[in-house]
Amino acid sequence: MGFASGAAFVGAAACAMVALGSGASAGPAAPPRSEEPAREFRFLVAVYHLPRAACDPRKTLERWLQKRSDLTLLAAAPRVTPPRPSVWLATPPIADFAPPEEHSLKYFGRGLSAAETRALPASEAVSVLAFAGPAAAALATYRRSLELGAFMAKECGGVLWDDEARLAFSPAAWAERSNGWSADGLPDVSEHIAIHMYRDGELIRMITLGMAKLGLPDVVVNQVPSSYAAMENVIRLLCQRMVEGGRPVAGRDFTLAVADVRHPDVRRWLEGVSLKNARGKAVVHLATGKHDKGDPDNPLLEVVFPGPPRGLQERQADLLAELFGGDERVLKVKSDTALREASTRARQKALRLKPRFASGQSTLDTLQVKAPFTTTSGGTEWMWVEVVRWQGSTIHGVLRNDPFEVPGLKTGSRVDVEESSIFDYILVHPDGSREGNETQPLLEQRQ
Repeated sequence: MGFASGAAFVGAAACAMVALGSGASAGPAAPPRSEEPAREFRFLVAVYHLPRAACDPRKTLERWLQKRSDLTLLAAAPRVTPPRPSVWLATPPIADFAPPEEHSLKYFGRGLSAAETRALPASEAVSVLAFAGPAAAALATYRRSLELGAFMAKECGGVLWDDEARLAFSPAAWAERSNGWSADGLPDVSEHIAIHMYRDGELIRMITLGMAKLGLPDVVVNQVPSSYAAMENVIRLLCQRMVEGGRPVAGRDFTLAVADVRHPDVRRWLEGVSLKNARGKAVVHLATGKHDKGDPDNPLLEVVFPGPPRGLQERQADLLAELFGGDERVLKVKSDTALREASTRARQKALRLKPRFASGQSTLDTLQVKAPFTTTSGGTEWMWVEVVRWQGSTIHGVLRNDPFEVPGLKTGSRVDVEESSIFDYILVHPDGSREGNETQPLLEQRQ
């Protein structure tokens, strides 16, 4: 009896939306969606005062700009994008730029104290800093916006809001975003964007928020198994390469290589999460992404995997293995009474999870079950399957292991297994905590 063991791959943020109402004048109209490279940038940074500003925001802004010549102060929102980096201030009624609700800050707050978490939703005043200019100046202007936001929060009091990434920051957490830039002025892009993940049908949709403030498209990947955590690293690598000057274009292939990353800390991190058999380099196929409700109003660049729909997750798995490697091992053991009893207990617990993964149910938990597959020699190889739908007594899923003795299947293959054959289960929650895998200690002992 063989058991596939270990994770096949190595590996954030969800969505609170705050929009500037039509009654406010903080920003120009949203940029048109286009496949062409951006020619401009526009973004907002807000300071929610707790509950009101402790200073005159406009005079504070003017004072900060006195010794800086790289930003032009405008009196109001311009009709067209200004020819040089510019900033203007708006103080809309709080109803037109409402703060996030307290329950959402569990996911979208960064470094907030308990007091700030309670006070933010009750804010009575907001200062909105709007930035715009030519795309070539986006990165430098964004770095200035971090400094200006920190100054405004310090002088006037409040919590900061990154409107593109849809994240709230304590002043201390916001200040951290000015750290970690490379000597040649490049950020670790993962510290400045968010990757939202949500169930879209049976599988997961991943999309970035925040690239617009850098004058770049956001990135989306569709129909990803939730156990493919390393797909976040693909997105991070692609976004980092764009920030560093790479220019992937929809309709063309683009070579992603960990070794090409210029930011030393990001490159070391990506090398650290890669396994020994990783090539660290792969060609990705790109297309113009289709917008969904709640997406950023910014061009989308989609990572696609051309081929028949049935093999989509296999092709995704191939990309992940090529870039970051895989880790597979097989345990060969003989069944005994203790192992069968542990398996029975695990199966009973897995069956209680069935309603949450039935057709039509929505959850961000990931459920994997260990199921049997017949080998070429007539034996049984037990492998992990991610559950995408549990219909009647049949589990429809995605194979999480490369078989050793089952030809025709590979990581990412769509498979069906019977619930009565479940040997064990693993339930992974969005926060990374997990339960199950109850037979693994016995398997290790018998190996």
